[in-house]
Amino acid sequence: MKDKINQLSKQFTLELPAVKDFAELTRLEIRFLGRKAGELTKILRGLKDMPEGQRKELGQLANTFKTDVTAQIAAAPGSRLGLVCV
Repeated sequence: MKDKINQLSKQFTLELPAVKDFAELTRLEIRFLGRKAGELTKILRGLKDMPEGQRKELGQLANTFKTDVTAQIAAAPGSRLGLVCV
C-alpha cells in the first residue's frame, strides 16, 4: 500500500500541470480525494485490515498525501482561490 500511495503522488504530480480549467481541476481532485470512489479513499478503506503498526504508518503517509494534494490544488492556476471542495 505504501507503494500505491507513492505511485498516486507521482501520478498526481504529473497530471496537475496538464489541467487547464476549474472543471478539470475539480475532476482531478475528485479522482484522487473523492469521498466515494477517490483513489485515496479506496486505500484508506483497506487500512482497517492492516496490523496496527502498518496502519499507523500508512495512515500518516495517506494524510501527508492528502495535505499535499489539497495544497497543490489550492495553489493551481484556475483553482478559484482554493474553493474546490470534494
